Amino acid sequence: MYERSGLNPVPTNASYYNAPINKTNVINEWNKGYGMVFWWGHGSPWGAYRKYWYNDTNGDGTPEWNEMKWVDFISSSDVYNLSDDKPAIAYQCSCSNGYSEDSDNLGYALLKRGAVATVSASRVSWYNLGYWEPDGTPDNAEIGYEFVKWVASGYPVGEALYLAKSSFGYTYDDAWKMNLMDFNLYGDPSLVISKNISIPHNFVINSLPYTINFPGHYILNISCTNLSGNAITIDANNVVLDGNGMVLDGVGNDNGIYGIYVNGHKNITIKNLTVKEFDCGIYLVSSSNNTITNNTFKNCGLAVWGNSFNNKVENNTVNGKPLVYLENKKDKIIDSSLYNPGQIIAVNCENITVKDVELNNASIGIEFYNVSNSKITDVNASNNKFIGIYLDSLSNNTIYLNNFINNTDNIYIESNSQNNTFH
Repeated sequence: MYERSGLNPVPTNASYYNAPINKTNVINEWNKGYGMVFWWGHGSPWGAYRKYWYNDTNGDGTPEWNEMKWVDFISSSDVYNLSDDKPAIAYQCSCSNGYSEDSDNLGYALLKRGAVATVSASRVSWYNLGYWEPDGTPDNAEIGYEFVKWVASGYPVGEALYLAKSSFGYTYDDAWKMNLMDFNLYGDPSLVISKNISIPHNFVINSLPYTINFPGHYILNISCTNLSGNAITIDANNVVLDGNGMVLDGVGNDNGIYGIYVNGHKNITIKNLTVKEFDCGIYLVSSSNNTITNNTFKNCGLAVWGNSFNNKVENNTVNGKPLVYLENKKDKIIDSSLYNPGQIIAVNCENITVKDVELNNASIGIEFYNVSNSKITDVNASNNKFIGIYLDSLSNNTIYLNNFINNTDNIYIESNSQNNTFH
């Protein structure tokens, strides 16, 4: 429906036009049982309004405030004319329809009859002037556009509103900040429009830092420079993060600043990414069954700590040299002639020998976790941001004749290791 009253009405050949917008038509159309209702108009706590140019009093051809007419097309008292047989999900793109201090606000009134969930603004909401189309700014219409998109894709209404707001990233504009704060949900946040819709779970990351809270396929579409905090935190299982050739550039300061941080999650793939200058490029803690592939680390590296098993790490480099990752291996020799590694990580291994290698400017030069009957000798480890050699859950190993220069810690051994020899 569009505005057809006044001196300059919307033409009837406008896209999707089916009737003039007025109270009778809105109520009659609503009662046909739509799954979603979206309107865009002016508002108050108790109503949504048309505003049109009804009379050119001074004849100057310019609409002016005293020549405008305001008419509501739905109000809190109208909800009793709505059918509750098939209540809709409503996005109310108006000011103050969700004014929470008034128990008769239109958002809540619709929830009682005519709607099963409503999203409305608790205060003034702001919009872009002129012809509208999605442009990545959180004006009141684009928040609704994103919300409807996620709901129609099968997401619960609470999650859909979160995804709609979070898709815009950080904004410095006070009006847009206000929009992101004052559009709120009345109704059950777990409600879905249909259980038969397959959720695509595809996301594009357009701002950093960023936290991944939901499973899905994420494509990084932005690089960063001199970031002073964690760039990406993955706080969900079943995630694919495609770096898309982007660069995460941080400011490592020995305080634990990570390019990508994962704690306690599984079935994660991180690929096609360059990470540089962080204290640790990718940090896996208590995270198993993950894949780290085709990544480039510069002046940082990978850390795999705390009961992290069955991870697949391949085709990664640290400062232009291979990241050598061994898990459930035995009887291996790692030296400069065979591997020329930039970093070495061994997990659940036996009889591993590391010798005659230079490991510089990584996060950790060598990491041994749950390794037995192995040797580390003639290693030069320098300028590693965390530790030259990190040892955890070791037994019956020999570490000798190694050289350390300017590492934050040269050797660190956890207390749960036993029967190891150092000389």
